[in-house]
Amino acid sequence: MLRQHLEGEKLSKDEYAQLAEKGFIKMSNGRAKLQIIYIKDSKFNKILLEKGKEIKNKHFITIKELKDNYINLYLKETPKHLRKMREYELQHIFYSDGWFLIYCIKELLSNGKLKLPTENEKKSVTTLIAPLTTK
Repeated sequence: MLRQHLEGEKLSKDEYAQLAEKGFIKMSNGRAKLQIIYIKDSKFNKILLEKGKEIKNKHFITIKELKDNYINLYLKETPKHLRKMREYELQHIFYSDGWFLIYCIKELLSNGKLKLPTENEKKSVTTLIAPLTTK
């Protein structure tokens, strides 16, 4: 549905409602406005990804320590009979730049430029940020 909207197709009221409920769009004066960042230019996208890799490499040790701490805390709270399943889930969870994102979110929260989501906004939050409050 989001792709259809981005390509200019008219969606049904129900489809717009689903996108709004997930936090992808916000309705304003009867028009749908994107609530996400969408990068069309592949050249800019490559530059942005390269810059992200530079930053990730610069903070590799810190990110690894945060990752290990997160996994240990998560497994510590996991009941024994679910531990093997949780270990399986965690083995690939941070292969992307997820730890860099958590590092950024933590910094933005601490300096007041970002605030935790409201109850209504939590519906669209898909990233697990629980470890931010444990340190």
